[in-house]
Amino acid sequence: MKNHFLKTLLFLISITLFLSCEKNELDEAYIAKGAYDLGFIVSNEGNFGSPNASISFISADLSTTINEVYSKENNAPVGDILQSITFDDNYAYLILNNSNKVEVVDKYTFKRITTLTQEDIELPRYADTKDGKLYITNARSKSVVIYNIADFSYETTIDIGRAVEQIIVEDDFMYIQNAAYGSGNNITVVDLKTNTVIKTLVTGKGLNSMEEEDGVLYAMHNTGITKIDISTNEVIGEITLRGSLEKPSKLDIEDSNIYFISGSSIYSSPITSTELSDIPLVNSEVVAESWFTGYGFAVENNRIFYADVKGFSENSVVLVYDLEGKFLKSINTGIGTNNIYFND
Repeated sequence: MKNHFLKTLLFLISITLFLSCEKNELDEAYIAKGAYDLGFIVSNEGNFGSPNASISFISADLSTTINEVYSKENNAPVGDILQSITFDDNYAYLILNNSNKVEVVDKYTFKRITTLTQEDIELPRYADTKDGKLYITNARSKSVVIYNIADFSYETTIDIGRAVEQIIVEDDFMYIQNAAYGSGNNITVVDLKTNTVIKTLVTGKGLNSMEEEDGVLYAMHNTGITKIDISTNEVIGEITLRGSLEKPSKLDIEDSNIYFISGSSIYSSPITSTELSDIPLVNSEVVAESWFTGYGFAVENNRIFYADVKGFSENSVVLVYDLEGKFLKSINTGIGTNNIYFND
């Protein structure tokens, strides 16, 4: 019996080691799907009224940077004010605010696929995708425009009737931030089955960013974070501010930790916290007018990115840190870096 047990144990160990080796070999044999696979995509907003928005690519190991990605791949400028980028399994959707359009590109090659310019796309802001649909918020029309991704055909427009900014589509609902530029404290909930507004949630004043994690919607505002259970669409709690912390913004969640900025500093707290830490993880020491401080901020693939946009008068410099706040590198990008995404 004892020998049988030992033989069985050795067999299981050998199988585990074999599978582990197989996985490592597969990882090492991974073939990139394009020049911009497995790296960081940088959204550079550009100057208002000038078609100088751009996209930068930073390799995962931070050793290589390619600027003007869209222009190089398509021999054309991307447009005026690159507000945000949304990704799905195949495409990247470039939201061009002042150009009133969405450029759809292959997410791995950044070759243009098509341009969305339906008349209800008016000052587009953010987008999300789910089940073959693309949802776009539009500031001027205060609406959400829906496209069918299969053929990029226009489907319908949902009138929200108030400010629309960030959008999160999760399960059977759409959550739309009804706040912009430091004003507003509502989130509109839309039922995706009927495309109708079913509820308005109230947060603290100055709602500025949202993230969903493990069935909870986290909504950051001037006095903390409102937590919403997306299975019931009910507010379930608040994470308050501690000490001298003021007006947190740019909420991001990575590995069960909340990251955000206040002034020129970066902060972190466990997602289970009841208070947000007022001890800086990083002081970027970037000196700028308040509007430009922390203009571009993201936590992606175990890296923290903080953009110094230099008042939009020259190319931005992105400061990169690890999750413990150790400075790793500064990288030159484009005019007005406003976000960084990991492309995989």
